[in-house]
Amino acid sequence: MDENADSTLAISGAEKKKLRGQAQLLEAKISVGKNGVTPEMLKTLNIIFKKDPLVKVRFSEGRAEMKAQIAEIESGTGALCVGHVGRTASFFKNLPEEL
Repeated sequence: MDENADSTLAISGAEKKKLRGQAQLLEAKISVGKNGVTPEMLKTLNIIFKKDPLVKVRFSEGRAEMKAQIAEIESGTGALCVGHVGRTASFFKNLPEEL
């Protein structure tokens, strides 16, 4: 199942660029505080991803810690970081196709 999830998140550079442009207009929907990436935060983020495939996250820590937290969010949610500017990062996760 993980192999299938990885293949759905393999997006091209042009698609990433388009998503970054869309993310510029978004407000951060969730913040990573001093406690870092917690299980509760990941659960909330997964709930948000059920409605919106593109989510902006605000970080309170510096660049080095932020990169580690981005990796934690990617592995904890199955989302892909499509870009980061300053202390915000944008994540994309395909919506489940349910018919």
